[in-house]
Amino acid sequence: MHDLTILIPINQGIAYRYILQTDIFKEIQSKAKKIIILVPEPTDPFYENIKLYNNVIVEDYRQAACEKYLNFINV
Repeated sequence: MHDLTILIPINQGIAYRYILQTDIFKEIQSKAKKIIILVPEPTDPFYENIKLYNNVIVEDYRQAACEKYLNFINV
């Protein structure tokens, strides 16, 4: 089970609190090889404590690009 890569998109503060400040994150973190967290501002110091985990990557959410893609496929 430790070969899992998990992608977690977080575009709102409530999602951050729900996933990353509860036992959900601890459970995922202990079982996943890699966790990629997509957030609107990955350089925000708010995410520094999450970046301390060796198997966690914090990346740019790129919400505008996601919306453009969704509009394209829904045509």
